Amino acid sequence: MLLCLVTFVLLSIQAVEPTGEFVLVAAKGQNLPAVVSESPGFKQEVTGGSIHLSPDGTFTWSTAYRYTTDGSVETSESSGSGTYTRGNAWLVFKLDGGAAQFQGALDGDKLTLRTDVEMVFQRRGPRASS
Repeated sequence: MLLCLVTFVLLSIQAVEPTGEFVLVAAKGQNLPAVVSESPGFKQEVTGGSIHLSPDGTFTWSTAYRYTTDGSVETSESSGSGTYTRGNAWLVFKLDGGAAQFQGALDGDKLTLRTDVEMVFQRRGPRASS
C-alpha cells in the first residue's frame, strides 16, 4: 500500500494540458471490472466510468458499479461535476457543493485519481499540448 502511495505521489503533470475525455481503465490496482469491496455474500465492482476535464476548469464524471449480494446482481451509476485547479505536480478536484476534494496526477495520457480507491483513466482521443 505504501509503495502505491509513494508511486502516486511521485507522478507529475507533464507539459500536457489536463483537458479532454478520460476513460476509466483500472481501479484499486485491477483492470476493469475491478472488485473494490468484498465480504461473505457481497461483492462491489467498478465496471466503467469516465471524467471530462474542460478548459474552463470544470469537470464532469461518472462511475458504473455492479453489486452482487447472495447471488443477486444489481447495477448503479454515480455521477457529478465540479471544478479543478492545476498545481505544481497535481490536479486538485473539488466536487460541486464543497462536499469532497481529491487529487490527481497526469502522466502523458494517463490520469490517476485518489478518491476512496485509486482510479486510473486513459485519455480518449488526441491530447492538447500546452
